[in-house]
Amino acid sequence: MKKIFLCFYLIVIFSFKAFASSQIVALIGEEVITKNNLQDRYKFFLVENPHLKITSKQEKDFILKSLLKAIIDEKILLQELEKKNIKVSQEEVNQGVAYLEETQKIPKGKFFQHIKKKGLSKEYAISQIKRSILWEKFLSEYIAPTVEVSNKEVYESMAYSSPESLQVEYLLVSGNDKLALAKQVGKIKNCNDKSNERIANLQKIDATLDKILDPNLRKAVISSEQGHPSYMFDYNGGYAFAFICEKKSSKDSNYFTNIMLQIRQAKIDKQAEYYLQNLAKTKFIEIKEVD
Repeated sequence: MKKIFLCFYLIVIFSFKAFASSQIVALIGEEVITKNNLQDRYKFFLVENPHLKITSKQEKDFILKSLLKAIIDEKILLQELEKKNIKVSQEEVNQGVAYLEETQKIPKGKFFQHIKKKGLSKEYAISQIKRSILWEKFLSEYIAPTVEVSNKEVYESMAYSSPESLQVEYLLVSGNDKLALAKQVGKIKNCNDKSNERIANLQKIDATLDKILDPNLRKAVISSEQGHPSYMFDYNGGYAFAFICEKKSSKDSNYFTNIMLQIRQAKIDKQAEYYLQNLAKTKFIEIKEVD
């Protein structure tokens, strides 16, 4: 009798565990995401971020909810990419494995052994590598070509994040007669316009933005483009406008390029988010409570 009871008890326990692992946490149309899917993704997330220390249940819950949203976005995107016949080659998968081995300090050729110890199958790891590659293809082929970054955006970013890095050469035209000053604005063709007597007698000011202390002048310089006058602003009890001769990085050219790439990547990420949000509107999505 005890043996029968024990067997029944074990059957109940294993059945409960099987049910728990297959518990549905989200639906995308007819496609389901189970608790087991989410746990596998969490394990792979830890493989990708081996130095991450999760010290509380709140932190783990936050990561699980973020991963669930990522899985939903990816499934929606994969459905779309399948329609566009975008695929991942075996060579690309091999490159992905090699990249993970290198970045995670895993001995060459030992990646699948490494993840097996983490409770993940080779098939699952390959599916996740393909997922990452498809996401990069989606960004590079469908989002990145639509994104542009202007010099103005770069200079404005530099102005607010590191004003000492933005070098500005400008002419400052000031006076008490607002109307007369406004007429001067349209007469300036460039900073070396010798035909304009008033401009010819002005000295160019060359300074990094952090050295421009007047707040009105500073704002005008930040918002104005090279080769154009600023709006008119209050200055020393009268009025003024600045004609921007040149804007450039006070550091090397790589600094400007790096800022531009950062802005570009942020725009790509935002555009991708909008794209997925619009796709999601066409799908039936239900998210269950994640334990």
